[in-house]
Amino acid sequence: MTVAIGFRCDDGIVLSTDTQYTMGPAKTDGPKLFICADNGNFATAIAGAGRVSFMKRAVEKIEHALKNLSSPTCQEIRLKVEDTLLQFFRDHIYPMPPSKQQGADFELILGVWTYQDGFHLYKTEETTVHHVGGNYCSIGWGFYVTDYALRLMTSWDQNIESAKLVAAMCVKAAKDHVNYCGGDTRMLVVHNTPPSRIERILPNEIRSAEDYAADLTETLRLIISILDIEAKSDATIDSEYVDAVMNNLKERIVEFREKQQKFRETASRRRERMKRKLSRDLANPS
Repeated sequence: MTVAIGFRCDDGIVLSTDTQYTMGPAKTDGPKLFICADNGNFATAIAGAGRVSFMKRAVEKIEHALKNLSSPTCQEIRLKVEDTLLQFFRDHIYPMPPSKQQGADFELILGVWTYQDGFHLYKTEETTVHHVGGNYCSIGWGFYVTDYALRLMTSWDQNIESAKLVAAMCVKAAKDHVNYCGGDTRMLVVHNTPPSRIERILPNEIRSAEDYAADLTETLRLIISILDIEAKSDATIDSEYVDAVMNNLKERIVEFREKQQKFRETASRRRERMKRKLSRDLANPS
């Protein structure tokens, strides 16, 4: 039980999930985002939802299968994942009684980059891997909340930075309103920035986006109350009050953008350190 979101942007892929595992009355935390491949020729990250034990084992199988590829196209990765899922279902799910198979189901979102084809977003349904026609998709029990929020906030020209904010806001909405979603928010970005194409977003950056989402929601409530016809006759809602609300919103936006800039600078410095280390390792092989 979970929520997972994927975005395909012009400059990369963003995947995000919660961390709550739900098994009956028990709730624990665990990973639902996985890096399956990341080298100079292709990168694949996976977000999963559904029966945790089956989902994680299937991801392990996919990761192992992708290791046999050297410089694949997106279509070759897609077919390899389908072959792996088909064998997994034959081994672990189809032998089960039909009444139990539904309880073992899971879904995956795949963010893929290849040197030949660029960025692609895929979604699984049992043993099939479908290309996501739009620029986003969501899976899991929180789907109906996140999908509604995504329709409101997602644009066709979205880049990685804006997608990260929308992802954090949507996952938070699912955690706030869906019983089977909870824990922390996790996020991966797939981009064409060597040496590592897949980046784990820092928890501080995600929390900042979630705090901003909460502030924005509260500000929107104030704006809606100001627009109320009956409220307009209230003497307490005058032009000065409206100006104060809008100034507060402006201050929050500026503060958030400053925080995001600091996080981006930190991530950029980290990538530069990785590049220098890689250069040293290549120049001085052990």
